[in-house]
Amino acid sequence: MLKPLLISHAGLRVPGIWNGFEAAVRAIVGEGLMDQTPKAVLKRFARMFGKPLKASTTELAHLFPSPQDVAEADLAAAGIRGHTETTIRALAQAMLAGDLTFQASMNLEDAMARVRVVHGISRQAAEYIAMRAFGEPDAFPVPLDKVPGGSANWRPWRAYAAMHLSHRDQF
Repeated sequence: MLKPLLISHAGLRVPGIWNGFEAAVRAIVGEGLMDQTPKAVLKRFARMFGKPLKASTTELAHLFPSPQDVAEADLAAAGIRGHTETTIRALAQAMLAGDLTFQASMNLEDAMARVRVVHGISRQAAEYIAMRAFGEPDAFPVPLDKVPGGSANWRPWRAYAAMHLSHRDQF
């Protein structure tokens, strides 16, 4: 199943992210706002709640909001409502309370357990956050029904398989 993908995307790597809060918000928005374009919502979110930034490019005009910026903010103004708004607010509050940190994890189970303290984060979103924010090579943020026969044979490098599958399916 992976062989043609490995050939067509040789050298594909799992991208990390320097801001775990941003990775988590992106995962929550991507999963929760199926009726809107997540990229547009995230851009509006950053513009409304992030800090202005002077840069040589017009595409980078704001820093991504911090947990302090959004813990009590009206996220509906940026198009984020309902369960998605509640989950992002819970994420920000968990970080502010010290219940969740994005410091290096011991393993995938540790990363998943830390992220899942936030009510509303699904298994798939937690796997994505573990992959991007914690650099967990065995995280697998792919809907399990998309992988006939499962992903156990790809351990401990399932995140790399997920990257290849995402290029194929765009899930």
